[in-house]
Amino acid sequence: MRVKARMFALPIMIYTALFLCGCGGGTSTSNGSGGGGSPVNVTGNYEGTRWFVDSAGIKSLDGVVHGPIIQTGASISPSMINFMAPFCFQEARVMSGSVSGNAVTMTLRAYDDGSEAAGITLTGKLSGNVLSGKVDIAGANQCSGLPGDFALTAVGSITGNWTGTLTSSIGETLELSGPLTQTGTIMSFPLDNYGYIGYDVFGNPAVDGFAVNHTLTSPTGTSACFPSTNAAGGRIAGTHLLIDIGTNEHFIRLDGHVLMQGNSFDGTYAIYGGSCDGQGGTVKMKR
Repeated sequence: MRVKARMFALPIMIYTALFLCGCGGGTSTSNGSGGGGSPVNVTGNYEGTRWFVDSAGIKSLDGVVHGPIIQTGASISPSMINFMAPFCFQEARVMSGSVSGNAVTMTLRAYDDGSEAAGITLTGKLSGNVLSGKVDIAGANQCSGLPGDFALTAVGSITGNWTGTLTSSIGETLELSGPLTQTGTIMSFPLDNYGYIGYDVFGNPAVDGFAVNHTLTSPTGTSACFPSTNAAGGRIAGTHLLIDIGTNEHFIRLDGHVLMQGNSFDGTYAIYGGSCDGQGGTVKMKR
């Protein structure tokens, strides 16, 4: 029996980055010295990879990293990013960090199956829209002590006017159009009372992202499948974009990925509530 879902946008904490921007990603001004000088702005929405070198000296991809990094002054604020690294750990929360010139240091707490697994230190530099450097892992984890590195690239802002098509599993189509606005506000799922990472209503690890406002409508929205009331929003973490259209009683969820430039979206959709409850298909949109 399928459990009725609720829109992901409701059970969240929201706080706002003080460096409000288009939130495509960090920008670096070259000072040539790494540390020292005025701090660059690393606030942004990042996607990238983490590598490690095992005891045999073999370098392996440990996972994809995505999520927001928030900077206030020369400090980095807490946020949840997803390492998607099944060998070492699943998720990590940025606890603190600092920026000096274009040198960046971040301290993270890693989790595996919801329980705390390790402490992580990222030390790197921002060059253009790429943040890269070294990873140090400490604690009771199979990757502790293994040298590693990371490279994160800022994803382009998705703000703009979008058009697209929903295609059902039986080939029916429904057009979509309207503006998406990527904000500087973080949508955050809190840890539970035991310090474990929360999960969204679909069982996905709860990862912070920048809130996305929209007024997507359907020119062909006379279909009973399309919600008559559009009072929802979305969230983007790296290239992963979630958008809800409608209300808790009847909504369409779009779930997929944008290109790194932030100008194209491919994914799936599912309908909850209404006469088309349980139906779904694919979605493609462009800006």
